[in-house]
This record gives sequence, structure tokens and C-alpha cells, in this order.
Amino acid sequence: KSFIKLRDEQADAIASWVILSYFVEKPEYEQLLEYLPILNISSPERQCGKSTLKELIYDIVPRPLNTENCSEAALFRLINAQMPTLFIDESENFIHRPELRTILNGGYQKTGVVHRQGGKNFEETHQFSTWSAKCIVGIGTLHDTLQSRCITIRLKRKLNTSIVTGK
Repeated sequence: KSFIKLRDEQADAIASWVILSYFVEKPEYEQLLEYLPILNISSPERQCGKSTLKELIYDIVPRPLNTENCSEAALFRLINAQMPTLFIDESENFIHRPELRTILNGGYQKTGVVHRQGGKNFEETHQFSTWSAKCIVGIGTLHDTLQSRCITIRLKRKLNTSIVTGK
């Protein structure tokens, strides 16, 4: 709260999500969580503090990985291999692709997977987990289904007369 204009309940929700990110394990292991909401940092316009808040959170979560743009194939492979706390910034520029939304929609639960054919003659089916902590940052709102899986922190531009003070 020393850097961003937040209500108490928003700061509490962010802190809780950061703590939850430390309890995400590979899906084959026993999980404390069945579901992990996506943290959605949004605003109606530029210069509301989204990037500053993202940077503050990025520095305190496990295995942070930032992407402003990524193919669907790269995304689910990164999640499966690295179990990152994934930060998708500038979401308004690419989050509207249905294939990407499907990966994010399924990845809020530990059973979320995608299947792809591979092998020398594409005779093998490979399963990739989409389970990981995720933070989506952008202007505007998300697709309804994806939004329903989120804790949304809606930021507003600070007025010149506003004072930001920490606790």
C-alpha cells in the first residue's frame, strides 16, 4: 500500500494469493489446493499502477515467469516443465485467442491438462499439465469464463490530490 492506491481488502486478497502460490506443487503430488484462482490486475485505462503492482508481486512469488506474448504450445510446455508463477502482462493484446483462454481456463484446477500428438509419426499422445499460479495484467475485462476463475484487483488512476500511504 506504500506504492499503489489499494483498499484494505484488495491488499489482503493479493497477500493471500501470494501465500497460496507457495503451495502449488506438480499435479502428481498431494496438493493443499484443488483450485487456485488466477490473480487478475486490471484497470479501465493506462497509468493506474498495474505494472508497478505486478513488479512488486513478481519479486516475492516462487518461480516467477513473465510473458507479454506467447504461443499456446510454448505456454503449456513452460507450465508443465517449470511450474512457474506465470505473469501474463499486456493481456488486452493477446488474451482473446480461444486456444490460450482454454489453457488458462483449465489451469486454475490441478486436473487441468492439454493433449497433443507427438513422436516421429505423431502416433504418441502427450499430456501437458496447465496447473500453476497465474497473474493476468491488463486494461479492460476478461472473457466471462476466465473472469469467473479470477480474483480481480481493479485499479483506478490516482488523483493528483490523493495520498498513498502504507500501513
